[in-house]
Amino acid sequence: MKQRLMKILYDFEDEKQKELVTEVLPDFEKIISKIKKSISDIYKTEKDLSLYFVKENTIRLLNLKYRNIDKSTDVLSFPSLDEKNFLGEIVISFENIVKRSEMEDENIENTLVYMIFHSYLHLLGYEHDTDKDYEIIEEKTEELLGRYNNL
Repeated sequence: MKQRLMKILYDFEDEKQKELVTEVLPDFEKIISKIKKSISDIYKTEKDLSLYFVKENTIRLLNLKYRNIDKSTDVLSFPSLDEKNFLGEIVISFENIVKRSEMEDENIENTLVYMIFHSYLHLLGYEHDTDKDYEIIEEKTEELLGRYNNL
């Protein structure tokens, strides 16, 4: 029997978000394909992943609603509660990704990819509540980044 292949679905809160992402990252489709291949190569997963790009205020409101933290953030991970072939959704504030990349003097693509991989690992159950847990999630994120950069 043929193995089901993972899909990465993505959407934008509005047309402005779509324009922002695709203007800053004209190779957006290629980036998504490389992310999918990196995850599939290492984790051999069949579960789909959803990426949702939202305005900064929207992610702040979601952070308040679901984490009781009234501030903006880069990404939020929401695991699937019951769908067999769906791992979960990563909500992304691209505006905050851009700000983070500028603060860290890093390229925007690398920052986005890092945050998606990090969030993906949260969906798999990895956390960073302790120093040891932080080391583990960082090591696994770096492994995914290494695969991504070698494609």
